[in-house]
Amino acid sequence: MMQLQNTCPTCAANMMSQMTMTPWGVPPPFYWNTGPMLYSNFYNPAPWNHTPMLPGNPLPPMNQPSPGVTPGFFPGTGGFYAAKPNLYLIGPAGMDVSVKIKFAEEGSNWLAAVPTHATDGWQAKLAEGDRVSVGNTTYGYLYSDYRAFGKSLQDQEGFCAGKSETIKRMAMQMKAATFSEREIAHFLEYWSVKLPQSETLCVYPQDERQLDKVASLEITPKPLAVRRLLFLVQVKEGLRKNGGKFTQAPKRSWSPQPLRMPAADAPGVVAREWGVGFLGAKP
Repeated sequence: MMQLQNTCPTCAANMMSQMTMTPWGVPPPFYWNTGPMLYSNFYNPAPWNHTPMLPGNPLPPMNQPSPGVTPGFFPGTGGFYAAKPNLYLIGPAGMDVSVKIKFAEEGSNWLAAVPTHATDGWQAKLAEGDRVSVGNTTYGYLYSDYRAFGKSLQDQEGFCAGKSETIKRMAMQMKAATFSEREIAHFLEYWSVKLPQSETLCVYPQDERQLDKVASLEITPKPLAVRRLLFLVQVKEGLRKNGGKFTQAPKRSWSPQPLRMPAADAPGVVAREWGVGFLGAKP
């Protein structure tokens, strides 16, 4: 796969500014000198703090920059970033449902939520087509980003593979975990582009057993079933074998725990949530 390069708006602005002394010069954008606008581009999940190891890199792996999300771009101090957990609520149209995400670890921070997650959470009404309405707007799912510590997350089960194989195996595990074709399609549409660049990605799936200890879901009325699945992704450059968590490849394969699903016409709500997580870079 061709290596995708990062974008540097500041670099482009500097080049343009050098041409402004000529009659045919193109003026730089008004914001070009407002800060160091060097950040990971569209093809990374977030501002990213590493360059994949390439032949001829003079630094040994232990001395190369720690890979991961650049912490300074986000509030908080936790080292775990939950990126785009999408929560789907399936049930009869017209049903009122209250959803609240409650952080279990002190010091966790919201990074984003669509629609806004108020103090009392999302006050929603189920709509046709397995969609959900909040206020006057209908959404395909409820979305959030947050930063936490992830002390309960497991690093013993999972798999390692190249990027293209990784996304295929993620989709297979989602299907085994009872996610619908629509939900898997949403996942593939986004993460086929946004997974970080590396020769090998190691994936450590987390389900309700781990995620409820990081950020629990409080749903009223009580759901008939809840399925949560978040893939924590580590790049090859983070496998430093120093004994730290998520610095070694998974030792065992992972499979979803059994979940008893209700009949399709059961009067109630089923909640399914998928997401991808990353670690913060360390100095």
